[in-house]
Amino acid sequence: MKNILIIKCGEAPPKIKSQYGDYDEWIIKNSGMPAANFKVVDLTAGEQLRHPGDYAATIITDSQFHTNQRLAWIQTLKNWLVSARYSNAVVLGIGFGLHVIVEAFGGKVAINANGPFVGTSYITILPEYQSSPLFNVTGSSFESYLIYNRYVDKLFPGAEVMAVNLNGIPMVVRSNKVIGIQFRPEMPDKAFKSYLKLSKLPSRAYLGGRLGSEHKNYSFLSNFLGVSSLI
Repeated sequence: MKNILIIKCGEAPPKIKSQYGDYDEWIIKNSGMPAANFKVVDLTAGEQLRHPGDYAATIITDSQFHTNQRLAWIQTLKNWLVSARYSNAVVLGIGFGLHVIVEAFGGKVAINANGPFVGTSYITILPEYQSSPLFNVTGSSFESYLIYNRYVDKLFPGAEVMAVNLNGIPMVVRSNKVIGIQFRPEMPDKAFKSYLKLSKLPSRAYLGGRLGSEHKNYSFLSNFLGVSSLI
């Protein structure tokens, strides 16, 4: 059986990592699968990627880096994603992972004019995709965590937008079997609350710091891995 690849693109903020673990650990924990099924490759540490087809599926983590930074590993990842799309490999990019997918395929990511956003938001699935197994048990919309200061400003040719937030910003973008998401289905509740504290938002922000249904949010990862061969 092939492993599931996690491409690690950086680390969570030190205070959060020390208390609640790192991006790759959150993904594994909320996947519902044994840790032995995963292979983690840390691009920021100089580790090398193999061909996309060598893995059952790939998940790209969020990052403290940005796609416009001229780092060799970011360009390597973009080239790898182009290969993944044409080789029919199954890939999920989270946060930064979405942004690098969009830019690799010819789209554009822009800085949020209102500054960084840290909060919860409803993710609305477009009608034509509501029957997708990716959204099993979520219903037509669900709440998730959003932590970003960049967003998809221009889609690449052939992009399919599967879901948006209340402002119409793409939350799920797909091309072939490569999917990018802006929301955070892997993030523990306690880690998100730490992000809120680090953001120094007014105390009233904490009132919206818990999801109405954590199960619906977390289900996206297990749905992705469970139906990856059908995507």
